[in-house]
Amino acid sequence: MGARDFYLEVVLPALAERLDEAFPEFGWRRDPQGWVATNEEHTHASLGVRAERVVAHGLAPRGFLVHGGEATLWTAYVNGGVVPRGGDFVRAVKELAECAGLDPSPLERPEPRDRKAELLQEVVALSRHELTSERGWRARDYLESRGIPSASIEGSGLGLFPTRDRVESVLTRAAYSESEIAASGVLADSRWRGRLVGAWRDERGRARTFWARSFAENADADSRYLYLRGSRRAELPPYGLGRAGRITRSAARPRARRGRLRSPSAARPWSRERCRPRRDRSTTGALREARLARRRDRHALSR
Repeated sequence: MGARDFYLEVVLPALAERLDEAFPEFGWRRDPQGWVATNEEHTHASLGVRAERVVAHGLAPRGFLVHGGEATLWTAYVNGGVVPRGGDFVRAVKELAECAGLDPSPLERPEPRDRKAELLQEVVALSRHELTSERGWRARDYLESRGIPSASIEGSGLGLFPTRDRVESVLTRAAYSESEIAASGVLADSRWRGRLVGAWRDERGRARTFWARSFAENADADSRYLYLRGSRRAELPPYGLGRAGRITRSAARPRARRGRLRSPSAARPWSRERCRPRRDRSTTGALREARLARRRDRHALSR
C-alpha cells in the first residue's frame, strides 16, 4: 500500500475516530456531522474566529473548515501550513498516523512509481515553458491584464498548452508508450491547444488532472473551461491549495482584528514525537499568503 492509499484508507478514518486526542489544542467535541472545536483561546489566537465556526465534518474529513473562511488539510496543518510533496508528504502522514495511534511502518515500504502522474508532470513542465517562451506572449499579456504581474507569471504554476505534435514528441522522448499517452487523455481534445492550463494536484502535490481556460474574448461561456477527460476531481483537494499555506499547527497568537488574521506575531511548533506542544518563537505568514493567492487567481481567472 502506497503512502496516499495508507493516508486515505487507514489514517483518515482513524483520525476521525479520535480527533480530540490527535489534536487536543482545538478542544474537539462531537456533533451530528462530525466534530466542532470548543477551545476559544486557540481558535481566536490561530484563526481569529470563534470556536464554533471551526468544524471537521464527514466520515473521514481530510482537514478542518472555518465556516466562511478557509479549509486546511491535516497534512498541511502538520507541515508548516504548506501541502507537502514527496518525502514531506510521507513524513506528514507518518506524524498523523502516530497522532491517530497507528503503526506507521507500512510507510517504510517502497512505493511503486506512478507513471501517469509523472507523465502529467512532463506536460506541466512543457506547458510552463511554452507560456514563458516567445510563443506565449499573448497569454502573458492576458494574465498581466488580469492583475498577475509579469514577474510572477513564471512562478504562478500556470502554463500554455502547446501543439499536439510537441506534446507527443516530448512524451515519446521521455519513453512513454502510445497506450500510456492515450490513456492519460492529454491529447484527447484538440481544443486544448493555446489555452491557459493549470495542474490539479493531490495531497502529495502530484499532478492528477488539468484544467484549461480560453482567454479569447469571443470564447463561448459553455466551453471557456475544459477539464481532462477520464480524470476525477471530486476526491482531490480544492484547486490551488498546494500552492500556498493555510493555518498550521505551529501558528499561535497572531493579532486578530474584526475576525480576520492580520499578521502573526509568534509560532509554537509541535513535537512530532508526542503530538504535544513545545514552546518556541518564530513567524509565519501562511494564512495571509493563501488568501492573497486565492484572491489573485479569482480576479485573474474568474471571467
